[in-house]
This record gives sequence, C-alpha cells and structure tokens, in this order.
Amino acid sequence: MIPDLIGEKRTADEWLAIAQAEYAACCEAAGLNGGRYDAEMAHGHEDDLREIALRAIASGDVAGPQAAALAKLALETGTLEFERWCA
Repeated sequence: MIPDLIGEKRTADEWLAIAQAEYAACCEAAGLNGGRYDAEMAHGHEDDLREIALRAIASGDVAGPQAAALAKLALETGTLEFERWCA
C-alpha cells in the first residue's frame, strides 16, 4: 500500500510521472539499466505500480487514452524477468 497517495487529488500527468518512476525502480531492481538484482524489491515495485494505476483510474483523475497508457505501463512489468513468489 502506498499511504502518501491515498486520497490525494492529482492530475493525469502527475499520476503518469509517479507511475513511470515506479516502473523505472522496478526495472532497476530487476537488474536492468545497471541496477542490482533484487527480486523481492522488484516485486514490491510491481505491486506498487499496479496499485498506483488502479488508484489513479478509480479516482477519476486519469481517463481515456491516458488511463490506457497507465494500465499498459503497469502491465508491462509482467514481461520483466525476476522471481515472483508469495509467502
């Protein structure tokens, strides 16, 4: 859960910037772009990105083509290769 985002009104561009930063962090933790591989951290960023996308769309702050772009970004983490597991 991302407590600092709960209930805050943001523009679509702000949501997209937050999501892009989270995607970049996920890629880095997955060992891409010179990052140090940490599967647990990557999985956490993946979960956070998906929550960001859902909150942004559900709040009504992001709609139409921007909502589609945000959802696509969140789903792209599924193509990253890192171990995923649940305790």
